[in-house]
This record gives sequence, structure tokens and C-alpha cells, in this order.
Amino acid sequence: MPESTVTTEPTTTAEGANPVSAPPALLESILPRLEIRQSFKGEYTAACPFCRVGELYVYVSPQAGFLCLNEHCKRTGSLEKLAYMLEALPRTDEVGQDAADLGWPEPPDKEAFYGLAGDFVRTIEPHSEADPVGLLGSFLVAFGNLVGRRAHAVAERDRHHTNLFVALVGETSKARKGSSWGQVRFSFEAMDPEWSERILSGLSTGEGLIWQVRDAVERDEPLRVKGKVTGRQQVMVDAGIEDKRLLVVESELASALKVISREGNTLSAVIRDAWDRGELRTLTKNSPARATGAHISILAHITREELRRYLQATEAANGFANRFLWLCVRRSKVLPEGGRLREVDFSSTSPSSALRCASLARRPARSSATRRRGASGRTSTRTSPRAGRDSSAR
Repeated sequence: MPESTVTTEPTTTAEGANPVSAPPALLESILPRLEIRQSFKGEYTAACPFCRVGELYVYVSPQAGFLCLNEHCKRTGSLEKLAYMLEALPRTDEVGQDAADLGWPEPPDKEAFYGLAGDFVRTIEPHSEADPVGLLGSFLVAFGNLVGRRAHAVAERDRHHTNLFVALVGETSKARKGSSWGQVRFSFEAMDPEWSERILSGLSTGEGLIWQVRDAVERDEPLRVKGKVTGRQQVMVDAGIEDKRLLVVESELASALKVISREGNTLSAVIRDAWDRGELRTLTKNSPARATGAHISILAHITREELRRYLQATEAANGFANRFLWLCVRRSKVLPEGGRLREVDFSSTSPSSALRCASLARRPARSSATRRRGASGRTSTRTSPRAGRDSSAR
């Protein structure tokens, strides 16, 4: 770095403290950890490493300090404070490799944080250690599941609904995967308390997944009048699940991947059908349950090592992995005492828009089997023509 770009004259910090110096050694410890975009006469513009959305302005003249231009971040202070905050950020070499070796993806462009989801991330991020990407992915999964089966886009002859499969990949206890989901769940449960009952975990078999969104189970039995069989009738043995929304939060995706590798397990095939169509069933004699109009979303957490070890070549090639959106996440900052989220004005996140979407989800679309039963829930009776003639003759 040319020494002409650094001033060692006493200056005033951005926080109005006593004049301090900006020695070259201090800048040399700061600038390598920033993604410098522009530099001119002691002023630097970089991508903010804390919010990953705004621009960080670092200056050494006429006063030394830094400022994030993102209105939701607005971190500011002296260069000493910036050096301390950068040092507190987790380094990728803590897990044994440098970021270049890991091939850590570039932060998403600002267009990714569009609309209500972007407002939510920008509001929560300064007060959470969670990765903004993790907050965004968790928000989109929760929102897409909450609105249910009504919202969709049409491509050719297919309907594409809002049920997403997202997997957050990061180091255990360091990536703050659970923190990102905790922030999202707290906000969405307040909008639709009934929806929170449709958040489950524990993927093990395809039949078990179908059972959580099953239609009514009916059984064909003889219709008897005074001990004589006069026809056949359909008797309901299980009322099924009326709310077809299901959000599976799998904090240990590695367990599900290990189960999938077992011979005869149907979980992979059912998950693929759940993403494609929502019409689920297995052709087994002892498991007659089926589901129509199922709206299943998955939010999974896994480490990089577990993913490489347990994702078999078959699941990587048959479309199972292709249905997931894999997001690399890591701790964005260190907040030993937490943020100040209780002081945030959430009116800027347009909660009315979210509440309107929640109102759509309070009336989930019923399955075809549920519609056939009718609102009264009466069982249907079907009598054969011959049995009817016999009855009339008697």
C-alpha cells in the first residue's frame, strides 16, 4: 500500500471521541479483510462484511473512522473499533482451510433481498449473529408454506407452488443455522398460530411423511340389514388431515440421508413427489394412506462434511438433491449479549402485507377426498344394483 494514502496526523473519530492516530499498521490489518471496491486519497469503499448488503465507507482524512451506508445497518465508529469487529468475525481457516480453498460463494446481489423478505432480513440482521442468507432462505421457506396451495405460477401444463426445499450448510455451533430459523419462526407464529402446529421434524420413511398430510382413510364393508348383507358401504376409519400444509424442519439432515440409503426405504421418492405434485401414495398393501393437495416444505440443516459423506451418488443423480436449494451460511458477527431487536420498529417491514398472506393460509384448500365427504363428515354408502333389486323385491 502506498504510504501517501495514509495519514498519521491526530484526527477525531466518527463517534466524536478524543483525537486518535491512524497508523499504517492499523490500516494494513483492516484493508486485507475488506472487499475494497474503490479507493481515493485515503478513502475506501468496500462491501460491508457485517450486513453483506450495504457499502462500508472507510476514511482516514480529515477524520479516521468507518460507516456502513445501509440504513438498516449504520455501523459506525473508529478504526480501532472496526479492527476489533473484523477480528471478531469468524475466519474460515478456523476449520482448517482458507476461504479460497473452500470456494466460499460470493454474497448475493442486493436484488436477492427484494420486497418483504429483504425488509425482514435488513431489519433482523443487525441484531442477530445469523447469516443474512440463512435468514432469507428460512423466511422464503416459511412464507411459501404458510400461504398454502393457492399461490402458484404456471409453466406449460404444470403448476409450480410455493413449497420450497432449502438446506443450510454450515459448521455446527458456528454457522448459526438454528438462530436464523428461530428469528423467522417467532415472527410467523404470531401471524398464524394454527400454522405453528404444522411444523414437524423427524423424516424417516415415505409412509410416515404421507401420514402427516393424509386424506381420510375409508374401508369397504358389507351393509347389513337385520343380519343380512344388502350391499356395500364405505366406512371412514380415519378422518385424515384437513390442513395440508406441512413444514418439516430437519436440524439433522444427515440422519435423513442415512435413512434414505437403506434398502427399501421410500423417503426419497416421496420427497421428490411432494416437491413436484403434492399427490402422494405408496403401492404397499399394509399402508393404504394417500395424500392429495399436500403442500410440504423442508428446511434442513447440515454441515459440509456430513453432506459430502452421506449424500450418495444415487440421490445426487436422481433429482433428490436437485430439488433442494443449498445455501452456505456462517456466523455474520459476534453479539455476546445479543442485539437490540426489542427496540426495532417493525412497521417498516410492511406487516400488513404479511398478514394478508397469512389470512389466505387460515383457510387451507381441502383435498378432493375431503370435499367428497362434505362438510357434515358423513360416511358415503354405495349399494350395488343387484342388492337394490333384491331389496325392492322383498
